[in-house]
Amino acid sequence: MKRSLAVVFILALLVTSAFGYSLRMETMGRISYALEDFETDVMRNPACISNLDQNYFRLSLGMEGAATEIETKYDEVAVGNWIGKGWDNWGYSSMPINILGFYKFGTIAIGLQFDMPSESWTYERGTDEAQIGGTDIEIDKWNDEFSQSITNFALTLGSKFGNFAVGLNFGQTKHIGTYTDEYQEDGEGVWDHDWDKNESDLTADNTFYGFGLVYPTGKLKLEFAYKMSSVLVEIEETKDDDYDSATDTTTTGDVADHDIYPIEETTLDSSLIHLMAKYKYTEEIDATAVVGIIVHNAEPVSKYSTFPDFTNTEVAINQTNIGFAVGFHKEKYKFGIEMDYNMFDLEVSEYRVDTWIPWATYKRTDITASAKMIIWKAGAEYQAMDKLTLRAGVIKYAPLSATMEVTNYNALGEITNTQETTYDLLNTGNFMVASFGFEYKLSNQMSLEYGYIGGKALLNLDALTLVTDLGGYAYSFDEGITAFTPMSFTTHKFSIKYNF
Repeated sequence: MKRSLAVVFILALLVTSAFGYSLRMETMGRISYALEDFETDVMRNPACISNLDQNYFRLSLGMEGAATEIETKYDEVAVGNWIGKGWDNWGYSSMPINILGFYKFGTIAIGLQFDMPSESWTYERGTDEAQIGGTDIEIDKWNDEFSQSITNFALTLGSKFGNFAVGLNFGQTKHIGTYTDEYQEDGEGVWDHDWDKNESDLTADNTFYGFGLVYPTGKLKLEFAYKMSSVLVEIEETKDDDYDSATDTTTTGDVADHDIYPIEETTLDSSLIHLMAKYKYTEEIDATAVVGIIVHNAEPVSKYSTFPDFTNTEVAINQTNIGFAVGFHKEKYKFGIEMDYNMFDLEVSEYRVDTWIPWATYKRTDITASAKMIIWKAGAEYQAMDKLTLRAGVIKYAPLSATMEVTNYNALGEITNTQETTYDLLNTGNFMVASFGFEYKLSNQMSLEYGYIGGKALLNLDALTLVTDLGGYAYSFDEGITAFTPMSFTTHKFSIKYNF
């Protein structure tokens, strides 16, 4: 269940975007609607591509890294009077590569995007324990690594019909990843020197479609956008080796036997509805209100060679985002502030196989959870010189509440226990991200941009993602509050833009 849920949440964070933030808005606190920005507006609503006023091509490169280290010392643990320490080390790195091109002919504007980022996660954890007054020493080490390459293609078309702007987009995203899990037991006395290693391959294919409308009337501009996405994920174990020092034997599992190592497939269907109203209060001030509704439905299935397919989990995610923003622009200055209020609901049903009646399935667990979070964003831009523009921004994440209810059943459908939990410790989380950057015009046709984003964010240890929205935050419900820790990260991005 953990691996299936991790896949669901990783992809749920990705499938609702097409073009992503522009580097300009990345460096301005990732504000997305307080100030107008062509590329970010197109990501939000494909109809905004009709505002293209100059053809251009952009190449963006970047480096992102994150790490944290936790060490815990303890004594007299368990019943054997043990002393020792435990450690957890996480690392993350990625190299985003992005190509964008926009071209307008007549009244039709077209946008093409191609991304090919790669990323990797490493997770080392372990314990080193010694028995007080004894000769037994136990050292356990776990090493997990996940790496993946992503290719993403998106096409957007848009035009104006009277006062209406209309846009369509289409895209395909493919993930190819490898997950490795290693364990080593070492020590002295009664402890053996054992190890095992497992590897799995992951592939994910996502197809998404979008439609958008923009209607300006007087001082008011209205937006509507709809997007739907369908993802198919497959996880297949490719290696299962272990060594037993007691018998000095190495065992290789027959991973081709899918009755023992079933292939896990997950379908994830998503939809997004976006509504926005921007009111021009004065020539210098805009006020904006946004409502977004996101729905995800997933069904992980274990596929066997000779046995029936087994649905092990059903997941439903509903997220409602309400946002308010104010933008100010005057001559060389621009400033925007946003407040997003996010409400999140999760429903999970886990199923098991009754071994006494082969392949008779029953519901094992129901999980319902909800969470609320406020995200504050602020960004500013200043044209210092004719060729130089400076930017800066900040993001503050403030979790408000998180609750979960778990109900367990036996094979007869009877409730065995129910547990309700309020995650008060999560509610104290207050994390901030800072950003800055600049744009320098090398010529009338070419400009160079640089951006830095960094600070502390919540690290989701199970979904392996830095939490920048409520979806990743709430994934901890199945794992408990230890699934989160503050993690420092830094991102550097460069972009070259050529107008033609």
